[in-house]
Amino acid sequence: MKAMRPLAFGLFAAFAVSVAHARGGGAPKAPVNVIPFGAEWSCFHPLDDKLAGGETPRCERSETECKQTRSTLIDPPKMTPCTAQATATVVTYFDPKRATWRFLASPDDDGCLALRGGLVASKAYQRVAQCEVVGKRFPPAAKLETSVITPGKGWWCLELPTPAPKGVRPACTRSIAQCEDLIRRGAMASTKCKARDTVYLVTFRDTSSVWGYAASTTAEACASYRERVIGAASEVSACAATGEVGRPKLDRKRVPRGSGWECFTGADLQHPVGSCARSAKDCSAAYELDRYVLGASTGCIKQSTAFARNVQDQFFVFPSAALCEANIGDHSDGSRCEAVN
Repeated sequence: MKAMRPLAFGLFAAFAVSVAHARGGGAPKAPVNVIPFGAEWSCFHPLDDKLAGGETPRCERSETECKQTRSTLIDPPKMTPCTAQATATVVTYFDPKRATWRFLASPDDDGCLALRGGLVASKAYQRVAQCEVVGKRFPPAAKLETSVITPGKGWWCLELPTPAPKGVRPACTRSIAQCEDLIRRGAMASTKCKARDTVYLVTFRDTSSVWGYAASTTAEACASYRERVIGAASEVSACAATGEVGRPKLDRKRVPRGSGWECFTGADLQHPVGSCARSAKDCSAAYELDRYVLGASTGCIKQSTAFARNVQDQFFVFPSAALCEANIGDHSDGSRCEAVN
């Protein structure tokens, strides 16, 4: 994390009279996230200082936020488009009317001084801080959320050409089918899928509290992705080398009550199909749905043991362990296969 550097004391001499009010009591301590976390800033400034009309240059942590701020100006065309830069100069303050901490950021020291001067002069805010130069700034890493990582032994990763397409990450998935789908959707004709035992991944929780993860071939690619996702996620782990992840146990609460199973299996060994249900009626209904791919199947047959697994809210039961394991290839997340009576 790049340290925040206070500006030279002499720059603030003009504000000495207002310091007592700016640092007045009544405001709580500033939270650590009052200055947004992120890897860079997006800023605009006047095309011509003489024609700016009093508008102050500004920065935000994302281009989207920068464009929104720019659009609120009286005459946006007098400002440059939003462009990325490594640092911004930031002032923080407490807004007592809204009982919240806020920040303003500028692409340079002079712009921040102008913003700070307006805050102090208004006498409407408390604890107006000195301007600080802020670069990369990240929250403490969250614990790696292993439960969200797709179980499996190996990975399939995009093997990108040299030079790599701009903005394309060497992403990794648990199956070759998922990897090839990435190639198709990205129209990356010169890219292939390569098997790897270990990848580097980061887990994160979005603003709706849903956990996800992203896997990459290298630690550098993972770190770059982590920097981008930090601004949009509430919790982000550190990157971690990850290989095999064991599958969770079958959720036996989902197993239908009863004993024994009615099961059918397709006759085409090249395209194995099969399913089980507790009752002959439910088995027959499933059999009719799959009849066109079953060939000369013997239909539903009673058996004492079947093999089951759950994938999120879905529950699958198969007449053989082989068919259950084949389902893992189609649905790489979910539990392991277990025998059920």
